[in-house]
Amino acid sequence: MQIANGLVSLIAAALLAGLILNPRINEGLIVKLGLIAMTWGLIATAYLTLSASHNWGAVWNAGLLLRIGLCIVCAGMWWRARKC
Repeated sequence: MQIANGLVSLIAAALLAGLILNPRINEGLIVKLGLIAMTWGLIATAYLTLSASHNWGAVWNAGLLLRIGLCIVCAGMWWRARKC
């Protein structure tokens, strides 16, 4: 099951990286920073899961980075909707 979790994290990180690098999508600076934080959180989660790490503090920090990125994306989308 851990291999599936690691692979799904890698796939999600690759999709987010594609979203960040796509020139046709203009999401703004705040949302882009949140997406970058989410990508790094997913990459860290994938690495820790696939390497069978038992460092639960690192796993918790990777999950925290993912959630912080999600909060930044939500705040950026709210800010953008409020400006329109």
